[in-house]
Amino acid sequence: VQSNFSQKGYTFLNVDDCWQAPLLNEKGELVPDSLKFPDGLKVVVDKVHALGLKFGLYADRGFYTCAFRAGSRHHERTHAKQFHAWQIDYLKYDSCWSPNLRRKGALEDYARMRDAL
Repeated sequence: VQSNFSQKGYTFLNVDDCWQAPLLNEKGELVPDSLKFPDGLKVVVDKVHALGLKFGLYADRGFYTCAFRAGSRHHERTHAKQFHAWQIDYLKYDSCWSPNLRRKGALEDYARMRDAL
């Protein structure tokens, strides 16, 4: 952040896998890792936006992410609402730990999140 990325032509700061806790909360929501984001994710997003950058975040269409953190399978609407509330500008939506391995199933999974967003 101190490197003035926006002045060097960068437009996004993206956070990849492992930002979230291993499990969803009782409401089926993603929970930012409290050690990495003690004040929550929205505070970080607001700071990034204040620096003139957009914020990108990682999620996964499976039950788990590639690093065995909570995934979005069957919780697409809930997670899309969270991404909206956090003002996420870009979503990297991965494909680990999903039972839909064939193309048609994968496209259906991606469409569920697309429609929820």
